[in-house]
Amino acid sequence: MLLRRFSQDRTGTTAAEFALVLPVLGTIIFGVLKFGIVYNNYLSLTAGVANAERQFASSRSVSTTPLTDAKSV
Repeated sequence: MLLRRFSQDRTGTTAAEFALVLPVLGTIIFGVLKFGIVYNNYLSLTAGVANAERQFASSRSVSTTPLTDAKSV
């Protein structure tokens, strides 16, 4: 009689299953967020390098004269 009562008692089953699934779910969510941050940094760095390259390529044709002394002018 006592054994039958404990075998059909399901209180706490949901909490136990949630405690087993939570670390896996948390790891997946953390991994997705971290990947998003890393990918955003990659895109920012790539855009910055492309802008620097474009500026360097367009400024190569511009000749600059050295600064002259105010007394010699």
